[in-house]
Amino acid sequence: MIFITVGTISFLAWGMFGKRKLLSVSFANLAGMLFFVALGLQFDPHENTLLTIVIGVEFYLFVLLGENAARCVRINKKSYHRLGILLAHSPVSRAVLSGSFIIFGLLPLMRFFVSGQSLGDWALGTWAAETPLETSRKLVERAYTSATGLEAFLAGIQSQLLGFWCLSLGIVAHGKRRYLYPVLAAYSLGMLLTSEGARSLVMVSLSLPILIFLLSADKRRRLRTVVLFGVVGIGILLSMDFMRMARQGLEVEGSLQDRIERTLRADFAYGGLGLNLGLDNLPESMEQGINYVVRIAVLPIPRVLWPDKPTSNPNQEFTERATGLSFASYGSILLFTPLGEALIYFGYMGIVVIPFLYGFMAVLLERLCLTSTVYLGLLAQVYLWAFVCMRLTFFNLFSVLIAANFTLLCMLFVGAHLISNRRGT
Repeated sequence: MIFITVGTISFLAWGMFGKRKLLSVSFANLAGMLFFVALGLQFDPHENTLLTIVIGVEFYLFVLLGENAARCVRINKKSYHRLGILLAHSPVSRAVLSGSFIIFGLLPLMRFFVSGQSLGDWALGTWAAETPLETSRKLVERAYTSATGLEAFLAGIQSQLLGFWCLSLGIVAHGKRRYLYPVLAAYSLGMLLTSEGARSLVMVSLSLPILIFLLSADKRRRLRTVVLFGVVGIGILLSMDFMRMARQGLEVEGSLQDRIERTLRADFAYGGLGLNLGLDNLPESMEQGINYVVRIAVLPIPRVLWPDKPTSNPNQEFTERATGLSFASYGSILLFTPLGEALIYFGYMGIVVIPFLYGFMAVLLERLCLTSTVYLGLLAQVYLWAFVCMRLTFFNLFSVLIAANFTLLCMLFVGAHLISNRRGT
């Protein structure tokens, strides 16, 4: 009842005010909201059904409002387009970025080969062999270890390279290089082997090559690709079920339908958990929300320049509130979606703030990436994380698309500005 009501109203609102295209951030936001938020409200509703429905619908309406506000922002499309063409046709940039695409794309597999392990041992070590206690120990260790000095510098460089790799992906696709999909396949395989059970990475890694093909294909081939995407989607659900059960030392049991439903409940439907935790932990003032915005705003600052930069992990904080245990004791992370994030940090006002920012930022980045086919890889990145971060938080969306791409975005902005000024002179 809750899912049908929230889903129907949201779908109708998307039809009237959203961008009615399957290949768009607007549809990715809608799909993510339905899978992660609305489905979670159905599985784990608040005791007040009407309140559950109202908050779910209001949340998505402000996502739409943010999307439409982003469409009103002026972007110098011609300058960004000319910059993309310049990057694609300049021999130096084309050679550097094409080489970077191959090297970075093969890095995960190279990590496997230099380890000296067999393919089977690595896969088992990543997906199944570790006990839940060992998995929790590693998770806690990573959460409480902050890199400093040279380690922080190298970690920052590595995180910034992902955006440049996505740009190089678009350069290679623009040139119709035959090695595009082999390298993407190698990257996906390497990420699957080295994901250490991070199920969000599994979703992104398996979906990336298909989304690139879908964005590159003509309309006649897109229907077949959509069907393929559906098949891969089922495969992702089954893979996530396998990974979760293996981590618990259990055998995978049940029919195909049982396994898909189990995955949806355990790995997708977090909206109800976020709603209930948020309503039980409403802040007394806006101070907590303001501090949270500041912590997000400083994310692009490299830790090597600010060693004591605040470390913020919303889902870690939410897990401690929900369980009453320290993260070190609980040893796992629960997810609460941007809905829970909104309520916990801003109270009812968060249902305005967080979804608006989510829709605004994702669509603004989409509009920039649509200025040239050279930005195809960056566009795919926006689409994938706009969907996946409805499972996580707005904090995660900002971290992946802004903080991790900050150097690249600054270079694109400066490059487009210089081109615009040169044309004006």
